[in-house]
Amino acid sequence: PWDLDPAVGNPHASWQRRVPASDIARLLGWEEVTDATLAVAESLVSPALVRFDGLDGGESKSVTVAGAWLWTDLGLKSSNIMSIDGESPEQPEAPVHPEPSPEPDDDPEVPVGNDGILEDPGSIPPGYDPKPLFPDAIDSVHEKGIQAMLDNRLTKGCGDGTLFCPEDPVSRGAMATFLSRAMRLPGIEGTRFSDVSAGHIHRGAIYAIAELGITSGCGDGTRFCPEDPVTREVMAVFVARARDLPPGVPDGRFTDVPRGHPHSAEIYAIAKEGITLGCGDGTRFCPDDPVTRGSMATFLARAFIWKGPSPPSPY
Repeated sequence: PWDLDPAVGNPHASWQRRVPASDIARLLGWEEVTDATLAVAESLVSPALVRFDGLDGGESKSVTVAGAWLWTDLGLKSSNIMSIDGESPEQPEAPVHPEPSPEPDDDPEVPVGNDGILEDPGSIPPGYDPKPLFPDAIDSVHEKGIQAMLDNRLTKGCGDGTLFCPEDPVSRGAMATFLSRAMRLPGIEGTRFSDVSAGHIHRGAIYAIAELGITSGCGDGTRFCPEDPVTREVMAVFVARARDLPPGVPDGRFTDVPRGHPHSAEIYAIAKEGITLGCGDGTRFCPDDPVTRGSMATFLARAFIWKGPSPPSPY
């Protein structure tokens, strides 16, 4: 309430932004957006929900997105959307969710937080449709992992945001950002790594995971090597440390990760959790292969969203 108190003088207490329909169509991957309707206004238990209608390939399209998607992708001042073109919902109500089991002294948990991130990422609440999948991820072996990352705001895509680039390799710097998003870590400052400049795009995330001991850098530890590609064995180390998993015991399932391999403890740790199923026919791990953006999505979805090898409905 103090945000709206005239005595505070908040310059953003109320705001308006005009967004071209063509910009929204581009982000949705449609040819045209014909209408935008505020389905649910911002409340304490739900972000705003906005329904878009449009056309793509001659077919009618519609999707409902949370206010946080509008906030981040369209650059709005917040997700507190109260009206569109001067029109508000007649009866602004939050989506109906099952009542949580009452527990003394506990606040009820809500499936959608005020920032638009799904608090229970295994289920999408009624009235909320996932953002349409990137066109280049459709029918990919990693499609469900990419969709899970998109639904949970862990990725904005590549380039102008209309594609995901699932076959592109992931750099160590980008991996730091993806991990920090999955763990909801705020960016922090540091001076530990000589090759992470003050203006580096992944600087805050790199120092955030370094602070937690998820990375110790590369070489002698004075550098991070942010542009180097992440290999599958290094990915295993990142994820095992991020999830604080106990060391795994080599059981022979991966013929290319014998006992004594420098990262066998982390590789077998994530295998035990179902975060990796190996490569090829599953008898190898391919520790030296680079991690693609698609495989990275599956790794992170299993580690932080699904908490297992298989996605729950509706993914």
